[in-house]
Amino acid sequence: MMQKTQILKWLVVILVLLNIATISTILFHNYKMQNKNIDNTIAINTGYGTNMLNGRFFRQTLGFNQQQMDSFRNINQAFRPNAMDLTYRIDSVKEKMFIELQKTAPDTIVLHAMSAQIGELHSQLKYKTGMFYLRLKRFALCSK
Repeated sequence: MMQKTQILKWLVVILVLLNIATISTILFHNYKMQNKNIDNTIAINTGYGTNMLNGRFFRQTLGFNQQQMDSFRNINQAFRPNAMDLTYRIDSVKEKMFIELQKTAPDTIVLHAMSAQIGELHSQLKYKTGMFYLRLKRFALCSK
């Protein structure tokens, strides 16, 4: 009889630990997903803090009217998926690079190729960002 109760006590302890681990995993995953969703806004660092480049910024800081805001939304909808895709691809290569660097004998040729790929993707992102601003400037000035 004593052995059965002892086994049951250990089973309860194991189930409690399993529940704690499951709940912790779910909470951690939700926290991680929330942080990814926050990073959905374009930001620039001006040296005086970071400015979020969203519709509110353009309306308040630059005084965009409704027509300019409509132009901003259209241009931003075309730009954002490209920018987010390039950012995701850069982060993916960085992750692979980090894994390669953790190996006991990292392959320098692979690392060099990865760094070149990151540079190319970053260059594309900066080009598309510049084109976004020029297009925004052109439509914003036409709407005044």
